[in-house]
Amino acid sequence: MVGWDRETEDLVINDADTGDRQAFERLFNQYQPLVVKYYYLLHFKGILVDYDDWQQESRIVLTETLKRYHGRKFGEFGAYFKTNIRNRGFDLKRQQNALKRRATEFSESIDDESQNNLVDQLRAFGLTGSHQLNLQVYLTRLKALLSPLETFVWQGLINGISIAYLAYVGGVDEDRVTNAINRCHIKATRVFRAMQRE
Repeated sequence: MVGWDRETEDLVINDADTGDRQAFERLFNQYQPLVVKYYYLLHFKGILVDYDDWQQESRIVLTETLKRYHGRKFGEFGAYFKTNIRNRGFDLKRQQNALKRRATEFSESIDDESQNNLVDQLRAFGLTGSHQLNLQVYLTRLKALLSPLETFVWQGLINGISIAYLAYVGGVDEDRVTNAINRCHIKATRVFRAMQRE
């Protein structure tokens, strides 16, 4: 991070606070190393926060920091932003851990029966012997490719759970569930085609 002198930083802060988008971007870019550092320090991954989400959250934190910052007599802007970004990161990490627990409990409650339900449903179509074995291999390979959110969604769909309820239980919006469904279809097709070539 290339340092600004105090006068330059104060001017950029003032301009950003009054709604100047270019000044806001300059300020955000100035503190980008701090944003990236906390993303990696907090080990975000999985369902709740990806890198783009963290960037967006950081912009919101910067906006809030600008609103509450009252000048150098109360402290340095960088130190105040650092405290705010760290606190927001801790909040998101707590939410992520709670979501993982809820998703794991939900998945475990349907995990074993999900695969068996699907196999039982397909048996109704007359699948026996080697076809059942192929199906088990297919499902095992597919499961290995799915992310935690995709696994959660896949198992819910097999059990007839609605997109709205999956979004509610998973603590994500319905668009993320729909996108996860689309990724499941793509991965399922990829596994199927690979098995056809064997």
